Amino acid sequence: MTQRTVPFGREFDGGPSHVGPLVAIGHGLAAAGSESVLAAWKAESPARPRCRVSNHAETLVVRGFVAPVGLPTTVSEPREAEGVPELPHILVAIHNLYTEATSGAARSVRTMTEWLAAAGFPCRVLATTRPDGLGIADSDFAENATKPAVTTLVTHHHRADQPDREEASQYLALLDGTFEEFRPDVLLTYGAHPLVREVLRRARRRGVSTVFTVRNYGYEDRRWFEHVDHVLTNSPFLTRYYERAIGLRSTPIESPIAWSEADAGLAFQPAGPAGKPVLPGAGLTFVNPSLHKGAALFARLADMLGTRRPDIPISVVQSAADGAVLGRFPEVDLSRYSQIAFRPATAKPAEFLARTKLLLVPSVFAEPFGRVAVEAMLNGIPPLVSDRGALQETVRGAGCVLPVPPWLMPTTARLPSPAEVQPWFDAVCRLWDDLLRYARASAAARSAAELHYGETALKRRYCAYFSSVGRRSVASLSSLGSRIRVGDIRDVHTTIS
Repeated sequence: MTQRTVPFGREFDGGPSHVGPLVAIGHGLAAAGSESVLAAWKAESPARPRCRVSNHAETLVVRGFVAPVGLPTTVSEPREAEGVPELPHILVAIHNLYTEATSGAARSVRTMTEWLAAAGFPCRVLATTRPDGLGIADSDFAENATKPAVTTLVTHHHRADQPDREEASQYLALLDGTFEEFRPDVLLTYGAHPLVREVLRRARRRGVSTVFTVRNYGYEDRRWFEHVDHVLTNSPFLTRYYERAIGLRSTPIESPIAWSEADAGLAFQPAGPAGKPVLPGAGLTFVNPSLHKGAALFARLADMLGTRRPDIPISVVQSAADGAVLGRFPEVDLSRYSQIAFRPATAKPAEFLARTKLLLVPSVFAEPFGRVAVEAMLNGIPPLVSDRGALQETVRGAGCVLPVPPWLMPTTARLPSPAEVQPWFDAVCRLWDDLLRYARASAAARSAAELHYGETALKRRYCAYFSSVGRRSVASLSSLGSRIRVGDIRDVHTTIS
């Protein structure tokens, strides 16, 4: 790949600067004041300095306008080499923060993009600062990732039901410029924002093969797929769900997991001091304390463990939600147990998994995949998961699959009884007390993760998939059929453009 520069603004070579409220060109976002950059831009017209985008942490920040002369670009010259099949050019155009660390969907899209780029696929990313989680960026992104060139539009209006016309116009101008400069073969996007539908429409109009990746529920209306050629899900469970719900055909490939982000360096040592096994981690961990993730069941279990097993440390990782919901149950007061610690969200799962011996995933909604369970498994941490959704399929016989009371729904703010939670209590205590049982469970978890979620095998599957979708098709919509009614609404582009 060779670098090509275009006039844009001022070149930065010395690390990050501050992001203004409009456009940041480079990798992710930087950090503080850009008035001097804009002043330089105005003062130096028409002989402006040049800006380049490369695979380094160089960032250009401009306040208040969109580039009038095209985008900085990294291009392949020429696009085809004699005798070498050309890999599709892939544009990832999302209305979310590309470096978001607290969203499984964002992390999955970033990982698959970096895998593709590392495999030789020419890739480009167009993103915004709209959070898809807590808005916590991966602080190590610029230094450690294999990256395509990233353009980030700094946005402030993030509600999907109130798209901002000016920000949408700025994003679409950048999109059209990228189409012209980069000439992608495939567009990949995700998310439930009206702007995403317009992105898909514009790509289709240019003959670009469109891939919409669905990582969760909420897309049961066929209008989301009006301009979609291919649908990619993160599990066979979710593919079956959408096929039953709306007759949608899709391709399931399990979520890509960068082992470097999840590997906490834990190791089970069967021959520790005095001949006793040395167990990885510190205690029981529960991530994302929200009702649909099983906060009610956890509250009852934590109370039972706090009273009867004060020797078992418990961590609550407040990733996508804080622990406030646990205070909604007057029957229990978790604050009286000193072994229960509430911890902030982390940029990488390895940070909380390093303190984990057992992972609790008591979700009461139908999990479409269960990423955190896999991240625990690759560390040899047995996950204790509910019998809802894809979790049983995801853990592949590792860990424990435990029942959730049938009446406990994602919005139910009522505690299950101690008897209903007893199977969870017993499972925790058995694995905590029986070192040989834990050793077997730990080995099974690691083995299942290596077999089913190893990077090498998943990279091959993602590369094969994106190689194939470079040839445009409408197969994903062909089975939707006329049995699904489409409401009378305006096209999204008439609303935001």
